[in-house]
Amino acid sequence: MGGEAMVISVPTELNTDHAAILSLAKSHGQGSGGGYFVTIKMAMAKLKWHRQRIITCLEPMVQDSMVWLCDQEGAGEEEGRQYWFACLAIS
Repeated sequence: MGGEAMVISVPTELNTDHAAILSLAKSHGQGSGGGYFVTIKMAMAKLKWHRQRIITCLEPMVQDSMVWLCDQEGAGEEEGRQYWFACLAIS
C-alpha cells in the first residue's frame, strides 16, 4: 500500500475494498496524527462510495476482530462511529 510492504495474516481474505479502507485509515493516521481509523462519513467523502458498500466492507472486519469500534457519545453512526485499525498503529 502506498509503496510500502504490508504483511497480512488474517482469517479472512481481503479484497480491493478492504485495501482501500486500510489505505484510507493509514493516510488519516499519518496525516492528522489523530489515529488510524475511518468513519462512514469519511469513507463516503474520500472514496465516493455509498454507505452500504462501506458497511459491507467493514462489518466482516469487525466480526473477525480486525477492526475495533469506538462510538463517540452524542454523535450519529456516520460521524461518531470510528473503525480503528490497531494493526496500522503498531506497524
